[in-house]
Amino acid sequence: MSFVWNPALRSAQAPSATTALAQHIRSAIAQRQPGRLQELLQQHGPQRFAQALALWSSRVVMDGLSLLPPQPRHSLLPHLPRDQRLQIEHRAASLVGRPLPCHTVPSLGTPQGHGFHTSR
Repeated sequence: MSFVWNPALRSAQAPSATTALAQHIRSAIAQRQPGRLQELLQQHGPQRFAQALALWSSRVVMDGLSLLPPQPRHSLLPHLPRDQRLQIEHRAASLVGRPLPCHTVPSLGTPQGHGFHTSR
């Protein structure tokens, strides 16, 4: 299985301890070990765990979150970078078929060119 590092290059600024934690998290995700993820979350706390998780692509982040029970998952969301949090919220909304609350939708400017144009 190949690892996809987050293209935002957050890792260049990450301390080595955070990078090491990111590797442990990624390994637990790849091996589908929810118990190990919960153990790492308890050991390092939600803020540090989220910082390490955020070093990976949004797809890996969503995969990791899906392995956690709801309460720990929700404790991590406020600690993730805004761009990843928005991607997760949009993906979750599309999966359940519900519209997002207005405060979570980024401003797109004019509707034309964004899939909203309804010319007849």
